[in-house]
Amino acid sequence: MEAEKDIKCGFCHLGVEAEPVCSKLHHDNKNTSAHHRCMQYSADLVQYKFTSFGGFKIDKVEKEIRRGKRLKCSICKTDKSRQGKWLGATSGCAISNCSKTFHYYCAKLDSVAITKRMEVRYLKENSTIVMYR
Repeated sequence: MEAEKDIKCGFCHLGVEAEPVCSKLHHDNKNTSAHHRCMQYSADLVQYKFTSFGGFKIDKVEKEIRRGKRLKCSICKTDKSRQGKWLGATSGCAISNCSKTFHYYCAKLDSVAITKRMEVRYLKENSTIVMYR
């Protein structure tokens, strides 16, 4: 098995050093690793009530990691220190006509992005929209 410091999240490409931001780094006995928050904020993943791998189905996490290999992070894609690690950005913007994608880690550290559940109420339309997961 890989040394703990060598295990990297399939989404943000960071290891245990990112746990204060991204929460626990889950790792199976094969090659799948992901931080808890990276999975929670990933657009196509659903969290279940079981405890293994943080409540996420490993096959679905692997599928989402593969999908993320085509998605660049709108925040870190210009950061030369993250070169080659821009991909894996499966957290999408909550504004429906925005196509930006992010790593949870980058969005959490960014001063503009909101990474909390936020409800916006439209009084005239009497509706509620969840703006960020």
